[in-house]
Amino acid sequence: MASEQSDAERFDACTHDPAVAVGTGDTGRLAAGLSVHAVEANQGVGIALASKGNLLTDAAARPAPLITDRPLKLRAQWKLKAGFAPRDIEGRLVIRNGTSEYVFRQTRRVEGTSNWTANFFSWTVPRCLVRAETAWAIGFYDLTTSGQAGTGRLPATGVTPLAPWSDKMELNVVFVPINATRGVGGQTCVSYLGQEASHNTDFSNTQIQQDLKAYLMSILPVQNVNMVMKPPMDVSWGDACDSDWPTFTALRTLRAQEAKGDNWYYQGLVPFDPGWSGYAALADDSRQADRTSWAEAWDYLPILSAHELIHNNGLSHRDGNITAWGWGPYDGPYPWAGRPSLGTLKDPASYRDIMNAGASGTMWIDVGAYKSVAQRVRTLSSW
Repeated sequence: MASEQSDAERFDACTHDPAVAVGTGDTGRLAAGLSVHAVEANQGVGIALASKGNLLTDAAARPAPLITDRPLKLRAQWKLKAGFAPRDIEGRLVIRNGTSEYVFRQTRRVEGTSNWTANFFSWTVPRCLVRAETAWAIGFYDLTTSGQAGTGRLPATGVTPLAPWSDKMELNVVFVPINATRGVGGQTCVSYLGQEASHNTDFSNTQIQQDLKAYLMSILPVQNVNMVMKPPMDVSWGDACDSDWPTFTALRTLRAQEAKGDNWYYQGLVPFDPGWSGYAALADDSRQADRTSWAEAWDYLPILSAHELIHNNGLSHRDGNITAWGWGPYDGPYPWAGRPSLGTLKDPASYRDIMNAGASGTMWIDVGAYKSVAQRVRTLSSW
């Protein structure tokens, strides 16, 4: 396991790439024969900001929102004119916040057709630079000073608003490790639905807690996850170790006793294998909604935890693949067998929607679920 980081180091630090400069976005010469064809913003799911060389300025029409204070990956495709000579090009992303300007650079060889699979420019903007007033521009610049200047910039002059939501976006969740027992005060269950119950993750380990938090912060549209990990609780799963109702009762009782607020979720972590079961109430956005769930706390725990929390936000199962490119701002490591990889882009051709009824290791949130959860999180965060 990698060396432990503090929450501030992993989630809150605003570290700029060494290529970032201040106030030099329009120096140099735009590359001739090259234009900005498409732009995608990604804080979890890909959102088009430009298509076919045209800006998409209606933020309300986006399939899902962007939000402030969350890392942002911006990608740009190019379009070549006839006669363009393949060469190294510097792609620049300008981020402007009020009177402050930051320039992100990437140099790559430009040739052939641009696409989101391999041929594109990419820049990552730290969370502290994604603000309500943030505006952006992208330009493609020649590395030499000779030849004819081009028009490879979008917008042609100035900057265009990013238009993220500026609301508070936080998820509040209490996790309760569950020791499943046979009957009241009986022995620990050794199986559930015929599956071995042999894994007992040490959830008092701060690194494991932080890894779970990192996954939830990556896949859900939030600025922060306020997470509490309780001591393990003994709960009967019935004489046959097959009843989860006592777990729901225990979670609801604890939630009522602690009275942390209507916008707090309570999730039981049950040490059953093979790690693909769980259950949650399909809660609405009312204050009295039942925001409780449980998930098997092993192989696919991060996926299952997010899956059940999304159910708690009112979404049912959905089969199929994701329909937009995915990306996780906060990378692992992860100790679980179903290790999710966050720092890489998620291709819709190979990643299944996390709301499929059956879990697997290659899953991510679809844009529709991301939007729905964002709307719910915004409502609950306002309470």
